[in-house]
Amino acid sequence: MSPLSVAAFLTVLVYCTLLPQQTEGKIYGECELAQYLAGKSVINRSEIPTWVCIASKESTRNSHKKSPKNKNGSKDHGF
Repeated sequence: MSPLSVAAFLTVLVYCTLLPQQTEGKIYGECELAQYLAGKSVINRSEIPTWVCIASKESTRNSHKKSPKNKNGSKDHGF
């Protein structure tokens, strides 16, 4: 996976978690997340299964989950 793909995916994930309708979080189904990602031209279609797998392992595709604080004090949403 290219660094650009990783950055694009993280941008999409942050964008999703910051939308007003997403403030309470959403648990995506695998197919629903794949379709959402397919609609975003910044992600290569061949990489969608990998990103769905990552989202499943990290947060069970729950955009409301937050990580523990990072070293810089920030938190990751959806992870």
